[in-house]
Amino acid sequence: MTFASEKEMLDSAFRALKRPPHQVRWMAVANTLELGEVRVGEALWEEAQTWPDVAGVGALRDVTFTADGDLVWEEEEEGKDRG
Repeated sequence: MTFASEKEMLDSAFRALKRPPHQVRWMAVANTLELGEVRVGEALWEEAQTWPDVAGVGALRDVTFTADGDLVWEEEEEGKDRG
């Protein structure tokens, strides 16, 4: 299955699971070559704070998307390119 955007993919996954987004345990990786930043859904966020190899769990916040439907990552929000 392929999707035109990350938003479309997440929306499809939530519909298929028949659960609201806050109940789904999901994780997204900005760059699989550098696992410097990941996003986790609300259902996984509290657990992620206890993972020993994870540093700097940020505050829970809304997921935002670009006009094209791709996830906005922290460095993009700060004006950096995730390249």
